[in-house]
Amino acid sequence: MSTESNDPHDSHEAPASGEQPGPTEWESKSAVPPARSPRSLLLVSIGAAVGLLVGVGSTLLVTSLDFSGNHFEAAVDDCGITAGAWARIGDDGESLSLDNRGADESSGISVDSLVCILAELEAPDSVIEEMSRTRALDGRQSADWDGVHASWAYHPDTGLDVVLSRS
Repeated sequence: MSTESNDPHDSHEAPASGEQPGPTEWESKSAVPPARSPRSLLLVSIGAAVGLLVGVGSTLLVTSLDFSGNHFEAAVDDCGITAGAWARIGDDGESLSLDNRGADESSGISVDSLVCILAELEAPDSVIEEMSRTRALDGRQSADWDGVHASWAYHPDTGLDVVLSRS
């Protein structure tokens, strides 16, 4: 009884003279990928360098541009407030002073208008909450967000007085 197989991989015979054995199935699947040519490595390096330069250049350009226009004046206008004694733009548009009406004052900016301006300037809720919880005993407080520095003080007689500036 002969158990011959027709599968060439099962053959234990030596290859005919001058014939090289082919790779086995295992060897062909685990072959090392071909080495890259120096030219393809150069092209990849140039592409990476160009990408890096474009990324850095774009970042520098965007951070150097001022898209805000007159940031504080726009916030005052958007809230329908007339700049004047209670909402003063200063430092060539780089600061805004807000004087909230206190118990001893007959005029000043309302709390709603103050909150509107802070919302227009994208103040975080946490900053607005800190302002609303400030007591006369707390003294002057401050916070920063997105290029805006805010400082404020509260007294029941004079209200909440806020100074905003570009940082």
